[in-house]
Amino acid sequence: MRNGLLLHVPKNRHYLYPFRTVSFISYMPIGLISIAAYASDNGFPTKIINLGLEKVLDKNYDIADDIKNEHTRIIGISLHWHHSAYDVIETAKYIKSRFNDVFIVLGGYTASFFWQEIMEEYKCVDGVIKGDGEVPWLELLRQVEKDGDLSVVPNLAWRGNGMIGLNQCSFIVKEKFFNSCAYTRFHLVKNYRYLPGILFVFFAQRQSLNKMILERRFKTQFFLPVSRGCTSDCGFCGGACITQRMIANRDGFIKLSPRTLFLHTQKAVRFGYTHIHFLFCSYVKEEYILEILNEFKKNKFKPKMIFEFLKALPHDRFLSEFVKVFDPESRILLAVHTFDKKYRRKY
Repeated sequence: MRNGLLLHVPKNRHYLYPFRTVSFISYMPIGLISIAAYASDNGFPTKIINLGLEKVLDKNYDIADDIKNEHTRIIGISLHWHHSAYDVIETAKYIKSRFNDVFIVLGGYTASFFWQEIMEEYKCVDGVIKGDGEVPWLELLRQVEKDGDLSVVPNLAWRGNGMIGLNQCSFIVKEKFFNSCAYTRFHLVKNYRYLPGILFVFFAQRQSLNKMILERRFKTQFFLPVSRGCTSDCGFCGGACITQRMIANRDGFIKLSPRTLFLHTQKAVRFGYTHIHFLFCSYVKEEYILEILNEFKKNKFKPKMIFEFLKALPHDRFLSEFVKVFDPESRILLAVHTFDKKYRRKY
């Protein structure tokens, strides 16, 4: 049985004043760990490689060497944030030029939304997984391993007989499955000990600075997904309700239980992350947030937390409890997302 391989590719040339050229989106989508863990637990070991991290550790790093060592027949590349689209496609082209028999599949929000254009324009991409990826990735590994039938892989766009097909998007993560996802199986990532030191950017031509950041682990955040889905249709957001329906067949939202959030937070802090980031949208009820606080309180665990509220104001009771429960360095972020002066003044 051959291993699966998941790649995160940053945007390699991004202009950021005053640093000029930087490597952008070096922080990989946390869902990659959940996907790799689910496949590994079901008999198909999957490793994750962050190409941005590897380039910092070794400026001459070549992904081809890892592909040879893993003897893999299938590679998944995350195209979640659109900024890295060019570099993702260039990476796929390079891999295909070296390993023509490797099946390359893309996934993530951007890949899911533009699946048809990707499949039509880029022959280096053999497939796209739309929406949730845990079960589709596992099933794809099974079928590629035995040269089986790709039409049975849920959520998969693929090529066959000169045609592009899209299988039914039937796998949608439900709340029970969501609470079983392993977001803190960090050892599945190559050179995982450096994960807490990764920022969103690495500095081009400054290897010594990048390595110092990785080693010293300044204030680094672990972004833990509180929910999947949304009930709002914010025009600026790639994860809005209408987009979720288009790319993942999802209506509404699901959330992690307070107990699950506590356990993930505990593991991430022990691993070395200094701050844990929770994001709450307007559809999350106050009772749920207070239950989260109570879970931490009863376990006498006071991590450094960042609670971010989108289009919602925290209530007085929450504010008083937040101060008591968490470390004094914890923060509350308010994202207004409105031009209405009345609401901006309220914030």
